[in-house]
Amino acid sequence: MLSNDPIGWGNNYVLNKHINYWAASEICDLWIGWGVKGKLMNRDNEILRKIQKTINKTPKIIGLTKDGHPKHPLYINKKSCLYPLPLRKN
Repeated sequence: MLSNDPIGWGNNYVLNKHINYWAASEICDLWIGWGVKGKLMNRDNEILRKIQKTINKTPKIIGLTKDGHPKHPLYINKKSCLYPLPLRKN
């Protein structure tokens, strides 16, 4: 059975809460890592636009997939380090 709203209001609520906290805080970083499946329903671009609208800060990643998506934590080496998300070319 397919959902009419696979993202759901709860997911948006939590994301907005964390993005806003990060935007207001000088002592925390926002780490993103959704992997290739984050492109479902163009969700990756929607979240990146939301982040960019909030503040002029750069989220951190632990790597990029071959298609340029922030790697999901299940698929990285445990010795990986966070670094700023490279700017996307539109």
